[in-house]
Amino acid sequence: TLVRTHIIGNQATEGPAGGIQNAGANARLDMRDCLIADNIAATQGGGLLNTQGGANLSTTVTAVNVTFRGNRAQQGAGVFNMGTLRLDESSIFENNATRVDVFSAAGVYNSGDATLANGSRVYGNVASNGTGISVYNGGSFAFVLPLPLGYFMNGVFLCEEEMCEGVGGGMPEP
Repeated sequence: TLVRTHIIGNQATEGPAGGIQNAGANARLDMRDCLIADNIAATQGGGLLNTQGGANLSTTVTAVNVTFRGNRAQQGAGVFNMGTLRLDESSIFENNATRVDVFSAAGVYNSGDATLANGSRVYGNVASNGTGISVYNGGSFAFVLPLPLGYFMNGVFLCEEEMCEGVGGGMPEP
C-alpha cells in the first residue's frame, strides 16, 4: 500500500517499470493520494507496470487520487497494464510513448482489465504511434459514467463541440 507517496525521477535503463512494478502471484497494490512523475523505462511502464507474472496469475492495482505525469517509455508511458487496474479520481497526463513500430499508448497501454472511474482523466499524452488509451490482446477497458469533458466513441474521445485534437489522443485538458 502506498499513501501520500511521491515516486519521481527514477529510471529503468534496460527494461520495464521506471517508477513502480507490481508483479508476481496474486500481487496487489493499493495507492492513494500519490504522485508518479518523471520516471523513465527503456521498454514498458514508465510510471507503472502491472503484469500478470505468469500463466493464470493475477495482479491488481487500485489507484485513488493518483497522478501519473511526465513519464516516458516505449509503450504505456503512464501505465502499462496486463492485470486488473482500477483508476478512481486519478489523472494521467503529459506522458510520452516513443515506440514507432506498434501502437505505443502514451497514457494507458492495456491488455488486461481496466476501469477508469469517478472523474479520472487521461489527457495531453503524446505517442509516436498510438493514442492516449489503447486496448490490446483481448483486454477490456470500462468507463464508468459520467466521463468528464466529453465522451468515448469508436476509440476516440470527442469533445462536446469539436473533435479533440493533438497527437496521442485522450481527453482534453480540464
